[in-house]
Amino acid sequence: MPKSDTEAMEIHLKEISDMVAEGRHALIITDGAAWHTTDKLQCPENISLLTLY
Repeated sequence: MPKSDTEAMEIHLKEISDMVAEGRHALIITDGAAWHTTDKLQCPENISLLTLY
């Protein structure tokens, strides 16, 4: 990715989501970067984000 932003984060989450086994759920720990915490971020249903500040 040429830059870190919401669009890049969504693409990254989609790649992770595709690797999560069916019936499983992933928890991803993030920092407080704006692209991790924006309400505009669309997170796949099989992933939850936990933000540590």
